Amino acid sequence: MEPRIQEIITYMEKFACEGLKVEKVAEHFGYSKFHFSREFKRITGISPNEYLSSLKIENGIESLVNGESVINSQLDAGYSSPGTFTTTFTKNTGLSPKTYAKQVNHLFELVKQQEAVNEDNDSLFYRNPNFPIIVSPYKLTVHIEVPEDFKGIVFSGLFLKPNPNHQPIMGRCRVKKFEYDFYHLSPGTYYPLACGVRRSKNPFRYFQLSKAMRACDGQSVTFPLEKDEELTIHLRERKISDPPLIINLPNILANGIKQQLARNRRKVKNRFLQKTAK
Repeated sequence: MEPRIQEIITYMEKFACEGLKVEKVAEHFGYSKFHFSREFKRITGISPNEYLSSLKIENGIESLVNGESVINSQLDAGYSSPGTFTTTFTKNTGLSPKTYAKQVNHLFELVKQQEAVNEDNDSLFYRNPNFPIIVSPYKLTVHIEVPEDFKGIVFSGLFLKPNPNHQPIMGRCRVKKFEYDFYHLSPGTYYPLACGVRRSKNPFRYFQLSKAMRACDGQSVTFPLEKDEELTIHLRERKISDPPLIINLPNILANGIKQQLARNRRKVKNRFLQKTAK
Protein backbone atom coordinates (compact mmCIF):
# COMPACT_ATOMS: atom_id res chain seq x y z
CA MET A 1 0.00 0.00 0.00
CA GLU A 2 2.85 2.39 0.74
CA PRO A 3 3.77 2.93 -2.96
CA ARG A 4 0.16 3.97 -3.60
CA ILE A 5 -0.24 6.36 -0.66
CA GLN A 6 0.06 9.50 -2.83
CA GLU A 7 -2.64 8.20 -5.17
CA ILE A 8 -4.86 7.29 -2.20
CA ILE A 9 -4.50 10.68 -0.50
CA THR A 10 -5.08 12.51 -3.79
CA TYR A 11 -8.31 10.55 -4.16
CA MET A 12 -9.35 11.40 -0.59
CA GLU A 13 -8.59 15.09 -1.15
CA LYS A 14 -10.65 15.11 -4.35
CA PHE A 15 -13.77 13.49 -2.93
CA ALA A 16 -13.70 14.46 0.79
CA CYS A 17 -16.16 17.28 0.04
CA GLU A 18 -18.69 14.68 -1.15
CA GLY A 19 -18.96 13.01 2.25
CA LEU A 20 -16.47 10.27 1.34
CA LYS A 21 -16.33 7.26 3.70
CA VAL A 22 -13.36 5.04 4.53
CA GLU A 23 -15.23 1.99 3.20
CA LYS A 24 -15.52 3.67 -0.20
CA VAL A 25 -11.81 4.52 -0.32
CA ALA A 26 -10.79 0.97 0.66
CA GLU A 27 -13.14 -0.52 -1.91
CA HIS A 28 -11.92 1.82 -4.66
CA PHE A 29 -8.33 0.67 -4.15
CA GLY A 30 -9.16 -2.99 -3.67
CA TYR A 31 -8.58 -3.37 0.08
CA SER A 32 -10.72 -4.59 2.93
CA LYS A 33 -11.66 -1.81 5.34
CA PHE A 34 -9.67 -3.43 8.18
CA HIS A 35 -6.48 -3.87 6.14
CA PHE A 36 -6.77 -0.41 4.62
CA SER A 37 -7.29 1.27 8.00
CA ARG A 38 -4.39 -0.58 9.61
CA GLU A 39 -1.92 0.16 6.80
CA PHE A 40 -3.03 3.77 6.37
CA LYS A 41 -2.40 4.46 10.06
CA ARG A 42 0.97 2.71 9.91
CA ILE A 43 2.08 4.92 7.02
CA THR A 44 0.60 8.27 8.08
CA GLY A 45 0.42 7.93 11.85
CA ILE A 46 -3.33 8.60 12.01
CA SER A 47 -6.48 6.69 11.08
CA PRO A 48 -8.14 7.27 7.69
CA ASN A 49 -11.26 8.52 9.51
CA GLU A 50 -9.19 11.20 11.25
CA TYR A 51 -7.50 12.07 7.97
CA LEU A 52 -10.81 12.45 6.14
CA SER A 53 -12.24 14.55 8.97
CA SER A 54 -9.22 16.86 8.82
CA LEU A 55 -9.56 17.19 5.05
CA LYS A 56 -13.20 18.19 5.45
CA ILE A 57 -12.39 20.86 8.04
CA GLU A 58 -9.54 22.09 5.83
CA ASN A 59 -12.08 22.54 3.02
CA GLY A 60 -14.43 24.36 5.40
CA ILE A 61 -11.64 26.72 6.51
CA GLU A 62 -10.71 27.49 2.90
CA SER A 63 -14.33 28.27 2.09
CA LEU A 64 -14.79 30.57 5.11
CA VAL A 65 -11.54 32.45 4.51
CA ASN A 66 -12.59 32.99 0.90
CA GLY A 67 -15.75 34.71 2.12
CA GLU A 68 -18.36 31.96 1.78
CA SER A 69 -21.27 31.76 4.22
CA VAL A 70 -21.27 29.18 7.02
CA ILE A 71 -23.87 27.05 5.25
CA ASN A 72 -21.90 27.06 1.98
CA SER A 73 -18.71 26.24 3.91
CA GLN A 74 -20.51 23.35 5.56
CA LEU A 75 -21.50 21.99 2.16
CA ASP A 76 -18.03 22.59 0.73
CA ALA A 77 -16.62 20.61 3.63
CA GLY A 78 -18.90 17.67 2.86
CA TYR A 79 -21.13 17.81 5.95
CA SER A 80 -24.87 17.29 5.57
CA SER A 81 -25.57 18.29 9.20
CA PRO A 82 -24.95 21.91 10.32
CA GLY A 83 -24.64 20.73 13.93
CA THR A 84 -21.97 18.13 13.14
CA PHE A 85 -20.02 20.65 11.07
CA THR A 86 -20.11 23.30 13.81
CA THR A 87 -19.19 20.84 16.58
CA THR A 88 -16.29 19.28 14.63
CA PHE A 89 -15.04 22.64 13.36
CA THR A 90 -15.07 24.18 16.84
CA LYS A 91 -13.31 21.17 18.39
CA ASN A 92 -10.54 21.33 15.79
CA THR A 93 -9.97 25.07 15.52
CA GLY A 94 -11.16 26.48 18.85
CA LEU A 95 -13.73 28.76 17.16
CA SER A 96 -17.18 28.21 15.72
CA PRO A 97 -17.40 28.67 11.92
CA LYS A 98 -19.34 31.92 12.35
CA THR A 99 -16.80 33.39 14.79
CA TYR A 100 -13.90 32.12 12.68
CA ALA A 101 -15.18 33.99 9.62
CA LYS A 102 -15.72 37.21 11.60
CA GLN A 103 -12.21 37.22 13.10
CA VAL A 104 -10.07 36.46 10.03
CA ASN A 105 -9.01 40.06 9.35
CA HIS A 106 -8.40 40.90 13.02
CA LEU A 107 -6.35 37.76 13.60
CA PHE A 108 -4.33 38.31 10.43
CA GLU A 109 -3.40 41.81 11.64
CA LEU A 110 -2.37 40.35 14.99
CA VAL A 111 -0.03 37.87 13.30
CA LYS A 112 1.56 40.61 11.20
CA GLN A 113 2.15 42.67 14.35
CA GLN A 114 3.82 39.66 15.98
CA GLU A 115 6.03 39.09 12.93
CA ALA A 116 7.35 42.64 13.30
CA VAL A 117 8.64 42.24 16.87
CA ASN A 118 12.35 42.74 17.46
CA GLU A 119 12.60 40.27 20.32
CA ASP A 120 10.54 37.24 21.26
CA ASN A 121 8.60 37.50 24.51
CA ASP A 122 9.23 34.58 26.89
CA SER A 123 6.10 35.41 28.90
CA LEU A 124 3.86 35.06 25.81
CA PHE A 125 2.38 31.57 25.66
CA TYR A 126 -0.96 29.80 25.45
CA ARG A 127 -2.25 27.28 27.98
CA ASN A 128 -5.27 25.11 27.37
CA PRO A 129 -7.67 26.11 30.18
CA ASN A 130 -9.14 22.59 30.26
CA PHE A 131 -5.94 21.18 31.78
CA PRO A 132 -4.74 22.12 35.28
CA ILE A 133 -1.32 23.61 35.97
CA ILE A 134 0.86 21.11 37.86
CA VAL A 135 3.90 22.90 39.28
CA SER A 136 7.16 21.06 38.65
CA PRO A 137 10.83 22.12 38.86
CA TYR A 138 11.64 20.59 35.46
CA LYS A 139 11.00 21.78 31.93
CA LEU A 140 11.12 20.48 28.37
CA THR A 141 13.06 22.61 25.88
CA VAL A 142 12.20 22.06 22.22
CA HIS A 143 14.63 23.33 19.59
CA ILE A 144 13.24 23.91 16.09
CA GLU A 145 15.85 23.79 13.36
CA VAL A 146 14.63 25.95 10.47
CA PRO A 147 16.02 26.49 6.95
CA GLU A 148 18.48 29.37 6.67
CA ASP A 149 16.18 31.29 4.33
CA PHE A 150 13.10 30.98 6.56
CA LYS A 151 11.51 34.25 7.64
CA GLY A 152 8.12 34.09 9.30
CA ILE A 153 6.35 32.83 12.38
CA VAL A 154 6.79 29.41 13.96
CA PHE A 155 4.25 27.94 16.34
CA SER A 156 5.30 25.05 18.55
CA GLY A 157 2.89 23.18 20.77
CA LEU A 158 2.45 20.02 22.81
CA PHE A 159 -0.48 17.92 21.60
CA LEU A 160 -2.29 14.88 22.93
CA LYS A 161 -1.95 13.08 19.58
CA PRO A 162 0.58 13.16 16.72
CA ASN A 163 -2.20 14.65 14.57
CA PRO A 164 -2.61 18.40 15.29
CA ASN A 165 -6.39 18.40 14.84
CA HIS A 166 -7.10 19.72 18.34
CA GLN A 167 -6.07 22.55 20.62
CA PRO A 168 -2.58 22.10 22.12
CA ILE A 169 -2.04 21.73 25.86
CA MET A 170 0.55 24.50 25.70
CA GLY A 171 1.78 26.54 22.75
CA ARG A 172 4.24 29.27 21.89
CA CYS A 173 4.86 31.52 18.87
CA ARG A 174 8.24 32.90 17.89
CA VAL A 175 9.71 34.86 14.98
CA LYS A 176 13.37 35.11 16.02
CA LYS A 177 14.83 32.40 18.25
CA PHE A 178 13.01 29.13 17.66
CA GLU A 179 13.51 27.61 21.09
CA TYR A 180 10.53 26.82 23.29
CA ASP A 181 10.17 25.87 26.96
CA PHE A 182 7.20 23.81 28.18
CA TYR A 183 6.53 23.22 31.88
CA HIS A 184 3.94 22.79 34.66
CA LEU A 185 1.89 20.32 32.61
CA SER A 186 -0.63 17.72 33.75
CA PRO A 187 0.63 14.12 33.88
CA GLY A 188 0.44 12.51 30.45
CA THR A 189 2.19 11.86 27.16
CA TYR A 190 2.49 14.75 24.71
CA TYR A 191 3.68 15.15 21.13
CA PRO A 192 5.77 18.23 20.24
CA LEU A 193 4.70 19.58 16.85
CA ALA A 194 5.57 22.81 15.06
CA CYS A 195 4.16 24.80 12.16
CA GLY A 196 6.05 27.47 10.25
CA VAL A 197 4.41 30.05 7.98
CA ARG A 198 6.61 32.19 5.77
CA ARG A 199 5.80 35.89 5.79
CA SER A 200 3.01 36.69 3.38
CA LYS A 201 0.55 39.47 2.58
CA ASN A 202 -2.10 36.86 1.89
CA PRO A 203 -4.23 36.10 4.99
CA PHE A 204 -5.13 32.74 3.47
CA ARG A 205 -1.62 31.42 4.15
CA TYR A 206 -2.06 31.79 7.92
CA PHE A 207 -5.39 29.98 8.15
CA GLN A 208 -5.36 27.30 5.45
CA LEU A 209 -2.01 25.71 6.21
CA SER A 210 -1.60 23.26 3.31
CA LYS A 211 1.58 25.08 2.24
CA ALA A 212 2.92 25.65 5.73
CA MET A 213 6.12 23.99 6.87
CA ARG A 214 5.97 21.58 9.76
CA ALA A 215 8.08 19.72 12.29
CA CYS A 216 6.55 16.44 13.40
CA ASP A 217 8.65 13.32 13.66
CA GLY A 218 6.59 11.27 16.12
CA GLN A 219 8.64 12.01 19.23
CA SER A 220 6.73 12.05 22.49
CA VAL A 221 7.47 13.20 26.03
CA THR A 222 5.83 12.03 29.25
CA PHE A 223 5.17 14.40 32.13
CA PRO A 224 5.95 14.78 34.98
CA LEU A 225 9.61 15.01 34.04
CA GLU A 226 12.28 13.64 36.34
CA LYS A 227 14.87 16.13 35.04
CA ASP A 228 15.16 18.93 32.49
CA GLU A 229 14.92 17.49 29.00
CA GLU A 230 15.70 18.76 25.51
CA LEU A 231 14.82 17.58 22.04
CA THR A 232 15.23 18.89 18.51
CA ILE A 233 12.76 18.73 15.64
CA HIS A 234 13.33 19.95 12.08
CA LEU A 235 11.06 22.32 10.17
CA ARG A 236 10.47 20.94 6.68
CA GLU A 237 8.07 21.10 3.76
CA ARG A 238 4.90 19.01 3.91
CA LYS A 239 5.13 15.35 2.93
CA ILE A 240 2.23 13.72 1.12
CA SER A 241 1.59 11.46 4.10
CA ASP A 242 1.39 14.36 6.59
CA PRO A 243 -2.13 15.06 7.91
CA PRO A 244 -3.68 18.46 7.19
CA LEU A 245 -2.85 21.23 9.65
CA ILE A 246 -6.19 22.63 10.79
CA ILE A 247 -5.26 24.32 14.06
CA ASN A 248 -6.06 28.04 14.11
CA LEU A 249 -2.57 29.45 14.59
CA PRO A 250 -3.63 33.13 14.72
CA ASN A 251 -6.32 32.39 17.30
CA ILE A 252 -3.88 30.51 19.54
CA LEU A 253 -1.58 33.54 19.34
CA ALA A 254 -4.50 35.83 20.24
CA ASN A 255 -5.46 33.66 23.22
CA GLY A 256 -1.84 33.59 24.33
CA ILE A 257 -1.75 37.40 24.31
CA LYS A 258 -5.00 37.56 26.32
CA GLN A 259 -3.60 35.10 28.87
CA GLN A 260 -0.35 37.07 29.07
CA LEU A 261 -2.26 40.28 29.84
CA ALA A 262 -4.29 38.48 32.51
CA ARG A 263 -1.10 37.11 34.11
CA ASN A 264 0.42 40.60 34.10
CA ARG A 265 -2.67 42.04 35.80
CA ARG A 266 -2.50 39.38 38.50
CA LYS A 267 1.18 40.15 39.12
CA VAL A 268 0.46 43.86 39.50
CA LYS A 269 -2.44 43.11 41.84
CA ASN A 270 -0.33 40.74 43.97
CA ARG A 271 2.46 43.33 44.26
CA PHE A 272 -0.09 45.92 45.37
CA LEU A 273 -1.56 43.57 47.96
CA GLN A 274 1.90 42.72 49.28
CA LYS A 275 2.77 46.40 49.67
CA THR A 276 -0.49 47.25 51.43
CA ALA A 277 -0.08 44.27 53.78
CA LYS A 278 3.24 45.57 55.11
